[in-house]
Amino acid sequence: MKKTLVIGTSAKSERVPHANTGNMMHAETARRLLTDYDNFPFREWTEEEVEKANSEYGHILFVAANGIRPGAADDLPIVKSHEILESNFSRTNLPIVTLGLGAQQHFNAETTELPNATKRMLAVLSERSKEIAVRGDNTQSILEKAGIKNTTVMGCQSCFWSMKPQLDADHFNQYDENASLAFNYTAPGAEYQIIDLAIKNDAYVYGQEEFNELLASEGDREALRDSKKFKNYLRKTSLDEAQFLNWIDTRFSQIYDLQQWFERMAMHRFCFGTRFHGNMVALQAGVKTLWVVHDRRTEELCNHLALPYIRAGKIKEDTQLSQLEEMADYTEFFKKYPENYRKLYDYLTAAGLPHRLPRP
Repeated sequence: MKKTLVIGTSAKSERVPHANTGNMMHAETARRLLTDYDNFPFREWTEEEVEKANSEYGHILFVAANGIRPGAADDLPIVKSHEILESNFSRTNLPIVTLGLGAQQHFNAETTELPNATKRMLAVLSERSKEIAVRGDNTQSILEKAGIKNTTVMGCQSCFWSMKPQLDADHFNQYDENASLAFNYTAPGAEYQIIDLAIKNDAYVYGQEEFNELLASEGDREALRDSKKFKNYLRKTSLDEAQFLNWIDTRFSQIYDLQQWFERMAMHRFCFGTRFHGNMVALQAGVKTLWVVHDRRTEELCNHLALPYIRAGKIKEDTQLSQLEEMADYTEFFKKYPENYRKLYDYLTAAGLPHRLPRP
């Protein structure tokens, strides 16, 4: 059986500004499911690479992410990348299997119109795929309005890191009630009350693309002091700069190795925050986790997978940590998990993609 050609989000994260370590969870899970694969570069392929793809591989696996951007300008880098994908896909004769395709939208977003380059890429993807796995109902609706009808809602493959057909309450680690907390955030200005709650409860904070915070934790505070998002936070919080910086000094980590991240996360009794994949690392490490939802992307994922969540706007100054811990109820998640697992298994099997998932 021929190997799978993989293109899309990288399973590795570099220690550079704007690199999002959460992508490791999303992308490495996709590769973990495969029996045999090679990564191809995310650029326009040479004719030699196209010939190699057509002769040596049986499928393309497109490890997508939140690349669908309604209302985006044509010159946005992620939209320009869709031109490259369209060219690469069009020049091969291979079937395509997609995992993790999602739309990035705020709650108040109104437009569903997609850039022309995105629509052309999706048209090729649709033609080459039996079905396109999307993250949730909102993404599915946006694609349908663009004429893409062969989609199926799958959530995110990172939910199935364990490759177990069933999960139950035994999945969670047992902790002393004094065990420490884990936390993550995205936009400090908008999430200042959530951050304040984490600081007051001495939570350990795990960055994903918080490079200035990483530098500050290593002794270089000036880049963080000068950052727009830190200034936005200070304008809103009742805490002072020293409290935030001391928290970063003593409680901040940004980890570029997924296994190390699992091991560190497993030390904590509870995790909460707005980072979908940071929370998924915690869940897969056996930690009860509450998603704090701040956009349609995270909400559609939580709804489909039945993950416990609260909208960010509902966390107020008087919200108690104990209230959030009580909301981390996994009853519905465990009920729905076997169905979601089977759907992923059937999707990969029907596409003819060689994979390692045990039969449900």
